[in-house]
Amino acid sequence: MSAASIPGLVLAGEPRVQLLPPSVKEREKTRATRRMMGMLVILTVVVVGAGTGFAFLMTTQTEARLAVAQNQTLQILAQQSEYSAGAQAAAQVAATEGVLQAVTVNEVDWMQLTNDVVGTLPCACSVTEIAVTGPAPWEPALIPEGPLRAARVAAMTLTVESATYASAGDFARAVRGIEGVSDVVITATTLDGGIYATTIVVAFNADVLALRYAPAGTTPDDADDDVLVDAGATPAPAPTEGTVP
Repeated sequence: MSAASIPGLVLAGEPRVQLLPPSVKEREKTRATRRMMGMLVILTVVVVGAGTGFAFLMTTQTEARLAVAQNQTLQILAQQSEYSAGAQAAAQVAATEGVLQAVTVNEVDWMQLTNDVVGTLPCACSVTEIAVTGPAPWEPALIPEGPLRAARVAAMTLTVESATYASAGDFARAVRGIEGVSDVVITATTLDGGIYATTIVVAFNADVLALRYAPAGTTPDDADDDVLVDAGATPAPAPTEGTVP
């Protein structure tokens, strides 16, 4: 009878016997763990070395670019020092031009203007006195003497003597034809010894400004925006006056 035919008999797997002590198996596991840890340490060292080398390479490239930038900066500073004198001279010229423009903004060629006005006198008239009025650069612009009067940048007051009052009227009409005249008004007339003494005020617009130091392309129309003002919005200034002998 075989063992397979015995009722109730169960055959197990292949029988094995561990003859080595357990300490031997533990030592094998310990050696495997150590090998794994050694491999991890080696891998860590490799990764750290690669990172360090990459960082060193990037640092070297950055330092090289920094050195190039510093060299370019030194070259630019050297070029600036070469042309600093020219830049200072240009700045001084610009400042001088600005000052000249500021102090001559209201400048009028009074000599030429007086000759033009007196040149319109009829033969029967003579001028006994001339006074000119114009604002200094630091003063506000002149305002019209009334709401219906023309704007002005300067004025000339003349005392005209003639044997007839009509001669003064002819002179006032003739003066209106001069370029730059914006208004002509007879303010007073006296009769003394058969001679009429008539006071005439001639107002001028921006066309009479000299504009000697104005920027290139500036026209009298541009000056109008700077020196002409609204009579109702600005208080009367204290203009600079003078007398032409």
